[in-house]
Parts: sequence; C-alpha cells; structure tokens
Amino acid sequence: MEVSNETVDCLDWHRGYRHYDDRLALGCGGAENRACTPRGFNFMKQKLKYFLCVFLLGIAANIAADESAMEQKTLNGPPARSSDTLVIALRKDLPPMSFLNVEGQPVGLFVDMWKLWSEKTGHKINFHITDWQDTVDSLKKGDADIHGAIYYSEDRSEWMAVSQPVYEFSLCFFFSKKHGEVLKINQLDGQKIGAIGGSYQEEKLRKHYPGIEIVPFTAIKDMINSAREGEIRAFISTPATITVMLTQLGFTGEFESNDEKLFARKLHAGVLKDNHELLFLVDKGLDLISNRELAEIEQRWVPDPDKRYHRTPSYSTLEGGIGEMIRLTAEEEAWLKAHKTVKISIPAVFPPLMFPDETKGIQGMVPDYLNLFSKRTGIDFEAVHAQLSELPELIQTRRTDMFPTYMNLEPNRFMGLTDSCFTLSWVIVNRMDAPFLRDVKDLAGMKVSMVENQQFPEAS
Repeated sequence: MEVSNETVDCLDWHRGYRHYDDRLALGCGGAENRACTPRGFNFMKQKLKYFLCVFLLGIAANIAADESAMEQKTLNGPPARSSDTLVIALRKDLPPMSFLNVEGQPVGLFVDMWKLWSEKTGHKINFHITDWQDTVDSLKKGDADIHGAIYYSEDRSEWMAVSQPVYEFSLCFFFSKKHGEVLKINQLDGQKIGAIGGSYQEEKLRKHYPGIEIVPFTAIKDMINSAREGEIRAFISTPATITVMLTQLGFTGEFESNDEKLFARKLHAGVLKDNHELLFLVDKGLDLISNRELAEIEQRWVPDPDKRYHRTPSYSTLEGGIGEMIRLTAEEEAWLKAHKTVKISIPAVFPPLMFPDETKGIQGMVPDYLNLFSKRTGIDFEAVHAQLSELPELIQTRRTDMFPTYMNLEPNRFMGLTDSCFTLSWVIVNRMDAPFLRDVKDLAGMKVSMVENQQFPEAS
C-alpha cells in the first residue's frame, strides 16, 4: 500500500494527539478521509482550538463563580475570624452611615469612623455588613466582636455593654404624598406603621403607642415600597438615611416627612457584657479621635449642616455656646441623670485660681472651668467655701462630692483623683535690692512668708 506524504503527515498528527483525546483521532485512518488532507488537517486544528477555548472559558467561569461565592459569603456571612483582627458588625442598608457600594464594599460615615479608630489603636478590623437583626445576632453568637452603632436599652444591657456615644439619631415619620399627609404621631392610632423589626424604634412605638399597629420589616427599602403601595400608612426612620435612599430609588418627589422629631437617642458601640478589656479598648480608641476629626468625616457623608450631629468648635461657640460636647459612656450618663447637682468645696484663698468676690461668692479660673464643664455635661455645681485642712475629711464623711486641689495627695478608699487640669509654677518673690535667689535652697536661714496651711513643693 502506497502512502502519500499527506497521509503520513495526517498519521503523524494522529499519533501525536491520540493520547490527549481519542475523539480527535477518529476517522483519521486513510488517504481518502478529508480529515487526512492538508485542508482537513487545518480543520482539525481549528476544531482543537475551539475545544481548548471552550475548556479554558469553562475554567475561568468556575473560578469567577468561586470568587463570587466567596464574596457573597463575606457580605452575607461573618468574615473569617483571626486572632489579630476584630470583626465589626454594621447595617448594610443605612446610607449614608453604613452600606455597600456598587462594588460590594462597605462604605459610609460609621465605616470611616471605625477605620480611623483602627488607625488610632493599631488594631486590624474587618466589617460584617448585613441586615439589622443579623448584626445583633452575630454579636450575641460571637461571630462579631463589636457592634459598630447600636442603641442602649435595658433589655440589651442584660447581655451587652456599650461604649461612650458615637452618634445621635432623631427619627420622624415618612409617608407617601398620594395617600395623604401625616402631621402628628397621635393621628396614627389604628393604622399600620412600618419599623425595622427588633429595633429601638419598634420597641418604643410598641411601649408608648399601643394603639398603632406596628409592621416589622427587615430592610428600609421594603418599608419604602410598602408605603408607596399603600400597604402601610407611614414608616419611621432617620432623615439622613431616607433622603439618600429615596434619591437612589428615584422616589424623592413621592414622599414627605413630618416635622415631629421622635426618640432622639445616642448610638454606642456594643460588646458582650463580660468583655471588659475590649470595652476599655473601644473607649480608649474613641477618646483618641477628636470631635474635629468626627466632624470632618460627617461633612463628607451628610452635606446638610442642619442634619449633622458633630460640630466643629470655634471661639464663638466656646464663648456663647457649648462648643465640643464631652462624650460619655452609658454608665456615666446614667450617673449624671441621678446626680444633677454636685457639691464642690472650694478653698477660696488662692487668686487667680479661686478667691471670694464682693458678694461672698467664689470667682477665678476654677469656677470658670466649672461653668464651662457644666455647659458641656449638664451638671449643676454647688460651690461652697471650705478650709484647705478640712478637705480630705469632708470627702471621707460624704459632706462634699469633690474639691479642687493642688496639694500632693494620694488616692485612698475614700477618695480618687482625676488627671491634672493644668500645672502651676512656683516663684520666689523678694526685694529688688536683696541678693539674687536661684532656688529654694538659697532660702536657708531666712524668714519666709507663705499662705497658712499651704503645701509647699519639695526642692529638687
């Protein structure tokens, strides 16, 4: 049998590729087969390329599907835990505070705040962005270490401890204009009102307005659509969030809100109740963030100044207003509610710090500090005169709550000390024609006048 060169070439190709895929070698047995001609050979090469392309596209599709599944797991389930990374739970439907952008990444005011907290403390963080109820459940189950923004309540205090405030929300009702205006909450008895299920606002509505039929929702978007269809009369939420969501949905002109502000409450970070170390870390990190930094973050996400919580201080606000508010923990706020008046004993013998005025009151730097502190906390200070020597005894016998001092005292079981407010410099005053005195040691053998009962710093 004579075999042409074309057939030999085809047989060589056949032998070379048979072990890869038997199907590609079928029908390549003789010179008369079209697949064994140069034209047939080119056809087979094209066919091979086609199968290889399909094969590679299949691999790419599987990889993309795996990556998509991994991404979906990150968004819908808690991120993988590691010993050096804290997981922070936040809502995914609370723009501009916390939500997912078009790339599926967590963004918002609260996200930026916690990123800054991470920078300040040096602790790595991951975000668990999910539905409201899942944020609470993930903290309870230990899938998250910190709830990034949550209200304090008596029920939650049984299992959760909260930090100093991180933000404040006030709520109002939103309604579809085509179904009629809503003016006041007392107009809504017997009507269906939407609220996020398990939220603080649902709890308050059920407790204080039992005549309203509360319809719980898992997502704000669902509440908006339900109100639009007339299934509920109105819904309660935060103005900043609803403004953003209505714009995103294209429903801005269809909804209005009433002017009645309800349930103004501060938001805190939440941790499991017994995790004292983590709570201390959270508060310490928040202390490292200035009000100015928080105001700058808020300006990026809340364009309307009237809807902002944080204020950038200025001289005018410090003189005529409250300036920067002091952030307090829930325990501190509870104490202040129970102790509106604090008695402070002042030894008014040391101008310009503290000295009596013409009306036998007390004036000076210390009273001015107290007045400013009162504006920022709401504490009413009751200032009374006292002698330096009797101050520790007044604390021990509970006849006063506090006193300012520049004496060298040590904390004991009756008394604690704050951090220093400011420092004082002591000087020696003598006649200009007297010998120059360099320090306290030069006073040896001299007659020295000083305030009675006044502690004098030891010479170094």
